[in-house]
Amino acid sequence: MGWALTSFRTEKKKDEVVRVFLHCDRGGTYRSRVNEDFRRRGTASRQVGCPFDAILRHFVTFGGWKLHICNIDHNHGPAPLITHPSLRRAAMKEHNDEIRVEARTGLQSTKIMRRLREHDPDIPILTRDILNDRQHQQIDIRLWGFVDVGIHGTAYPGRSG
Repeated sequence: MGWALTSFRTEKKKDEVVRVFLHCDRGGTYRSRVNEDFRRRGTASRQVGCPFDAILRHFVTFGGWKLHICNIDHNHGPAPLITHPSLRRAAMKEHNDEIRVEARTGLQSTKIMRRLREHDPDIPILTRDILNDRQHQQIDIRLWGFVDVGIHGTAYPGRSG
């Protein structure tokens, strides 16, 4: 459980980042980019106008960073790890070899997910993530004729995933 921060602006001096403006990933409000008269599907957004705000500053004098929290309040509770896409991507990358080996044996995505949860009940991966990975592999095979399986560090021709 926790909160995710995203950078919404950075300031640079001489190509070096000196300040990073952070806010909660649920900050802001949904802005439609489609004419509502022609919308066919419903909308969904995680944004709830969370007021959390912080600035990360780099100090050249001592070569370090300092975090200044401007508004510590959140208008929502902490979210489970599985709702943070960056954590899910990192977990997929960590278990990529294992998932692809099991997928190649013909195991269904739901069963692969069940096996992963047996080892780590709190793993922040969804069955949808495994299905998406399989789809990307199939696209690579169709486009390039081969795929990088990456088993145990063995390099094969193709795109790394």
